[in-house]
Amino acid sequence: MDNYYYIENGEKLGPYTASEIRNRNLPNDTLVWKKGLNSWTELQHISEFIKNPENIPPPISGTNNNLKA
Repeated sequence: MDNYYYIENGEKLGPYTASEIRNRNLPNDTLVWKKGLNSWTELQHISEFIKNPENIPPPISGTNNNLKA
């Protein structure tokens, strides 16, 4: 399990798990680091945190397509 750190108001915070980082609802431009990264990287550029709408399943045919996931 990776440990993540992020910068908030000029202060390094962490370590946190990926789940804890997700639950913090950090802005996409938050700088994050984990072992294996060469430098601090914006959250939106780290694969574990990319919000990909393609991962949302398609509507079920023959049902109410207005249902929320």
